Formats: sequence, C-alpha cells, structure tokens
Amino acid sequence: MAAKDDHDLAPAGVQPAAGHGSEKEAEGVEWTLSLAAVLLVGAALAFDYSVAAVSIQSYWAVVAPEKSSMYGFVFGSYDLSQFLFIPVFGWMADRVGLRLSIFAALAVNIAGNLMFALAYYAKEFDVQGEVAHVGSWQLLLAGRLVAGIGSGALSLGVVHITYATSVSARTAAIGYYRVSQTAARVFAPFLGLSILSLVPTDVYDTTQRLFNFYTLPGWFSAGLSTVALLVAVVGLKEPSGESERARRAAMPEFCWEGAANLLRESWMLCTFQLVVGFCNYVLYSQLFGFGVGQFHMVQSSDELWKLYMGFAVGSAPFLMAWRLCLANGVQDYTMTVAGAILVGGANLFLINYTDGVPSQFLFYAGTAMLVGGMVFFYSMLESFHSKKMTMHAAEAGKRLASFVVLLPATGAIARFAGPLLSSFLLPLDQTRSSDMTVNGEPFNVTAAFSSTDGYAYLEEASQASEASTYCWLESTYYLEEGCELGNTRVVLPILAGICILAAAVFQLYYLPKYRHTSDPLREVENMEEACDSRPARSSAV
Repeated sequence: MAAKDDHDLAPAGVQPAAGHGSEKEAEGVEWTLSLAAVLLVGAALAFDYSVAAVSIQSYWAVVAPEKSSMYGFVFGSYDLSQFLFIPVFGWMADRVGLRLSIFAALAVNIAGNLMFALAYYAKEFDVQGEVAHVGSWQLLLAGRLVAGIGSGALSLGVVHITYATSVSARTAAIGYYRVSQTAARVFAPFLGLSILSLVPTDVYDTTQRLFNFYTLPGWFSAGLSTVALLVAVVGLKEPSGESERARRAAMPEFCWEGAANLLRESWMLCTFQLVVGFCNYVLYSQLFGFGVGQFHMVQSSDELWKLYMGFAVGSAPFLMAWRLCLANGVQDYTMTVAGAILVGGANLFLINYTDGVPSQFLFYAGTAMLVGGMVFFYSMLESFHSKKMTMHAAEAGKRLASFVVLLPATGAIARFAGPLLSSFLLPLDQTRSSDMTVNGEPFNVTAAFSSTDGYAYLEEASQASEASTYCWLESTYYLEEGCELGNTRVVLPILAGICILAAAVFQLYYLPKYRHTSDPLREVENMEEACDSRPARSSAV
C-alpha cells in the first residue's frame, strides 16, 4: 500500500490544484485570505467578550441597583446563548454552508452589541419630572443574550480550519486562531480602561447617554464585528467542491460501538475544561466585587483601571514563559496542567487572611497568576484536544465536526456557570437608596445624579456617620466602605483544591500514555470490526 501524504489525510478540501503552478499559487492565496478572514472573525468575537467585561458589572450596578443577585446570570448570559446556539449554527453549516452561517452569526452579534450600547439611553422620571433612574436592564440583558448567539461563529471557525487544512498544518492553523483571540482578549480590557474618563456625569445630556464608558464597548464591538463581516464576505472561502464531497463520501459512518477511544478522550478533555474553566470564571467575573467588597481599592469609576493592573503586569512574563516552554519542547499536556495549577493558586492569593482590609499586593499577585493560568491552560488544552481529535478522526467519521466543537461548547458552559454561580458563592449585597440617610436626612438620589453637585453630595455622604454601613454603587462615585464580598474564606480554598485535584488527575491519566502513538489504519480496522459486530437493526418503525 502506498504511503499517504498529508493531503490524503486532510479532513477537508485544500488539495493541490491540478494544472499549472500559477493555478496552485492562486488557490494558495485564496485559502490564505480565507484563513485570515477566520482569524479576524475569532478576534472580533473574543474582543466582544473581553471589552464588555471591563464595565459590565458597574454598568449593571447603575441600571439595576436592586437586582445585584442577577449579575452573575447577566455576565454569563453571553456564553449561555453561545452554548445553546453552537449546535444550531453547526446544523446550518451542514445545510447552507459555513460562509452563510458565519455571516448570519456575525449579523446577530452586531445586533446584540447595538442593543447593549443603547441600554443606557433609557431613563425613568419621578413625579417632579426629575431623572429617578437611568438605563434599561432588560435591554442590557437582551443585548448580551443576542450577542452571545452570534458568538457561536467561534466554533464555526474551528470547523472551517478542520475542513480546510491538512493534518500537518491544522495544529498551527488552530494555534494562530487561538492566538488571534488571546491577543484580542489582552487588548480589549485596556481599550475599555482608556475610556474611563467618559463616565456619564449628566443624565440629561443625550450624547453622554449614548456614548460613555458603559456603552462604548458595545459600539466598539459592533464596529469590529461589522469589519469582520465585510472581510468575510470578500475573503472567506467555502470548503466545498468535488474534493470536499469526495472527502465526505469517503469518511466512515460513525457508530458508538467503534468509538470507545474517541468518547473517552472527549469526556476527559471536556470535563477538565469544564472544571478548571468554572473556577477561573468565578474569579474573573468578580474582579469588581473583589476590588470594592474585599480590598476596598476602588472608590469611583475613575479607579476601575486598578482591577486590571495584575493582568497587565502578569501577562508579559507569563507569555514569555509560555514561549520559552514551547521553544524547549515542553509537552502541551504538561503546560495545560501548569495552567490549571496557576488558576488554583490564584484563588489562594485572593483570600482575606485578616480581620481587616487585606493588602492590595495579594489582589495584584492573584490576578497576575490568574492571567498566567489562562495563557497556559486554554491555549495548550485546545492544542492537545486538536491532536487527540486528529488521532481519533477515523472513529469520529462523518461526525468529526461535532466532536471538534465539543471543547468550545464546554468552554461556553464554564463561562456561563462560573459567573452565574459567583453571585451566590461570593455575594456582594448593595444597600437600597431608600434605606440610606446622610447625617440623618433621607438619601437624595436626584442630587447624586446631578452633574453640578453630584460629587459634592456623594463626598458628603461618604463622610457621614452612617457611611461605614453602606454599599452603594449606583453612581460614578462608590460608597464602598460597607461593602463586603461574602464567603471568600470558604469558597476560594474549595475552588483552589478542585483545580489542583483536577490537574493531578489529568496528569496521572495522560503521563503514562502520552508517548503512545495511534495507528490510524489499525483504528479504522478496529472501528469497522466493532461496528460490523452490532446486532442488525430492525427496519420496522
């Protein structure tokens, strides 16, 4: 039997063009542009998630001050809808093609971000005609849900790369895809922090209500997704044609009896991501809660940049360490384990070991360790998963795409469940304005929102004798002395233990067998024997 080259093993239709070299060169350029379009789509959707994360907790505190317990659901709603619609877009891709499915996903994402940007514009008046409340929490929540639906295109990017690259090129292509998302996630928070000065101070000003610190992330994301959509329309190539149809026809039918190795690997990798990802996003979604309720380091929206300094300081050395590990041949599963341990260690730094306010050094060290864990864990787990899916592609058969998107889908579950439960695991209860007094007088909400004396009034409120018991986060100036993030001494050690235990199990499972290489032809034979041995199904319905 002649040895098969990489093109024969490719799961998709990037085959050498027949004919002259100029034809092959033109086809190569087309697929390079197509890959670039996919990378931009991935970067746009990763940017969408991260830039909104900078302001969403304070945004929610402004538009829904009496619904603080819902914040975890609001933060995770993006990933909930992403998880629910990943199979929908996969179904669409099989029927109308990847290009149209990606176009539709981006259009939905743009609509959701526009809703998010317009949520602050709404306002409510009291009987005197004064502004009593700004923003629509319903529109904000709907915007995140709709934008999350569109983020299902992230999984389509993985499917496109799987179909459009050979085995030898696929790991590098997925690596670039992941790097584009990582770069966007690192850049996006700093763009959000650069507009801190645009916190609205006059709720009667239409421009300020439309374009401010809370809403600009939505406008930015809608704009970038629009650019990605235009580039995709021009450059994205559908992996179709005779080679693709021939590839699909040649793939074996999937059967459960013949896919034992594939199912075991998928379960192990997806469970590992779910557990560690949950612990990671409990912390990530509560940065504002830690800053206000535990370390008391943020007294106004102008100081929100402090929450991301640990990310800024920690990202550079951990990225350098990541590249050094790659250069020295450190195995990807080992780096994945290291990332899980870093996430677990971050929990331990954020515990309050004193009866007073803990040192801010612990916050910066913990968040720096958290970003290091994210760098190592997510990039290397996806690389490891890609290799395992390639190894067991014969078992997946015509359902390869369904197994490829399992890891992104599991990641979406973790990003939803972590923030959702964080509000219950680590509660930050706010004081109702109707229950507050300032030097014996009822708290004046109108004065707090006023552009002329708002800061002066809130400064007076912060100095009042009652202030030490208040946690009021509805304005640009926070009364945070009475804020307390609950359960940290119980929840954080448990999360740390879960991450470290998961890392140990993962290491023990893969260490003895990592150097084992699979024989694809033998796997096909084993799969066919198992499938052929199934009892014949009755044709009767």
